[in-house]
Amino acid sequence: MAGKQKITVKSYVHYRGGLVEFKDLPPEDRERAATELALKYFNTLFAGRATFAVAEGKDRDRLPRPGRGVPE
Repeated sequence: MAGKQKITVKSYVHYRGGLVEFKDLPPEDRERAATELALKYFNTLFAGRATFAVAEGKDRDRLPRPGRGVPE
């Protein structure tokens, strides 16, 4: 084999009636989609042992958010 071939992977989501590359979603929608994917993954991985959900109310603001640092 002469050399390694570069592989490019792109993901698309249905957004407002069309397909949009995931990286091109507005930040809020990208965060919401990533959260939903993580919840599905963890709830499947720990099925019957734990249940994961989005934090609500005052607890939501205490949690670290990706790219935003740790709250004080």
